[in-house]
Amino acid sequence: MPKKKTELINEITFLHPVKMPLTEREIIAYADEFAALDTEVKSATTRHEAEVAGYKNQVKTINERQHKILDLLRVKEELKPVECIKEYDHFEQIAIIRRADNNEIVTTRKMTPDEVNRELPFSESIDDDEILDDNKGGGDE
Repeated sequence: MPKKKTELINEITFLHPVKMPLTEREIIAYADEFAALDTEVKSATTRHEAEVAGYKNQVKTINERQHKILDLLRVKEELKPVECIKEYDHFEQIAIIRRADNNEIVTTRKMTPDEVNRELPFSESIDDDEILDDNKGGGDE
């Protein structure tokens, strides 16, 4: 604001801070502005906390992957899915898992009772009725 010269006295006017009581309208306006600013602070804090949580999650994911890779480098081997064939040794009652590509035995284990009953070594071409008929007939006819 430009300085003004008064006509009566050779003085220059200027703005200077002076304490003055607030009016009711000013009090209400400042209270509303304060509430709005409080809401902005809460919103900014919530956004900040979400960003921090996202950052921490990202760092955690990266660290987990680093640990996994370090473990692989340390042991120099990893589990990979390979096409395999399951075989049964009914005399020993063990299941044998072999690689399909090189026939190498991957693992062996004891057959489960369900496998023992389900995977019987009988030929599918033999019918139970034929066996019973052969036993009744007594031979060639």
